[in-house]
Amino acid sequence: MAATVAINEYFSAGETKSAAIAKGHFLNIDAASTSDAVRDANPIPVPATGSNYSYEKWHKLEATGGTFTSLTDFRHYNSAAPGTGLAIETSAQSGTPSDETYNTPINTNSAKADTAMPTSDPAVKTINGTLTAATQETGYVVTQLEVQSTATAGFDLTCTWKWAETV
Repeated sequence: MAATVAINEYFSAGETKSAAIAKGHFLNIDAASTSDAVRDANPIPVPATGSNYSYEKWHKLEATGGTFTSLTDFRHYNSAAPGTGLAIETSAQSGTPSDETYNTPINTNSAKADTAMPTSDPAVKTINGTLTAATQETGYVVTQLEVQSTATAGFDLTCTWKWAETV
């Protein structure tokens, strides 16, 4: 049986874990982002000039079950660009895999999420980690949404996470 993997999201000064999220939202609040109600109550406003930023999103992949020897070569990408006046930045970079040390998420221009999120499979490891048993996690990857003055409200993307599995 193949490995079972979950996406975990971390937030707050206390490094609070929201386990096995099914979807996430970029927010104007440092909180779990899986609820549509939280999303609707905390949008990132379109500025008159310049840019506004979501709070950083801190994620790890966790092996939660299955039969496998190892999971390696973790990477992620979006299904498309987010749209006019929007940019999604990430800490995962080709050739320099992300393994950030956790900091309280910020909603100013992130120094950690500093590379455009790819819109196709980067095909090389971008997130550190080798998982050999259930409950192990990868290193952190940080993402952030920039909302520019030319943005229009709303977008929906699929983020794909991939890895190599040895059974």
